[in-house]
Formats: sequence, structure tokens, C-alpha cells
Amino acid sequence: MRDNLRSEHNLYECSSERDPDEPFGGCLLNRATYFADVNPAQSLTDIEGFHLIDMMDAYCTDTVCPTIIGNIHVYIDANHLTQMYSTSVAPFFSQRVRDELGIR
Repeated sequence: MRDNLRSEHNLYECSSERDPDEPFGGCLLNRATYFADVNPAQSLTDIEGFHLIDMMDAYCTDTVCPTIIGNIHVYIDANHLTQMYSTSVAPFFSQRVRDELGIR
């Protein structure tokens, strides 16, 4: 599974300091700064039994990684997801695992 981003800043604090009337996202981090275009684990897909699950779209758009999504803080610090955000994306994660493993 591809990891979420790691920042040198506390992203919860950054989000909390933003104007709540801004369009979305709290702090908007440039996706290209934190993630390679190709998942580094992509090269391992030829290994028997290896399964690649990329949840990047749960954290980022094509260009930015907001620190607030759907009025929920994504990060509790520089790189750990909040319990609330983790709970909100759990059904999507579960479905991707099931799809990857062929579980109905």
C-alpha cells in the first residue's frame, strides 16, 4: 500500500490556522512535492502474491493534497491520519482490498 504524505510541518496545526471560509482543504500541499508520478512499489507487481493498493486519490486531487477533506481534518500531525478521516475512508479501502484479492 502506498503511504500517505509526510511533511516537515504539523498539518493539523496548519489546517487550524487557515481561514475556514477558504474554498477547501485547510493547507493545500503540492502533490508533486510529496509523491512521485509512479508509485515506487509499481516495480514489484511482477512478484507472485504481491498486491498493490494505492489510496492516493483518497488524500489528493491530481495537483494538491488538502489537509481537510469533507470538513474532516486528514492529518493529526506531520504524517499520521486522524481517526475520523481513517474511519471515513475505511469502506473505500476495504473495497479496494476486496477487489484486488478478488473477494466478493
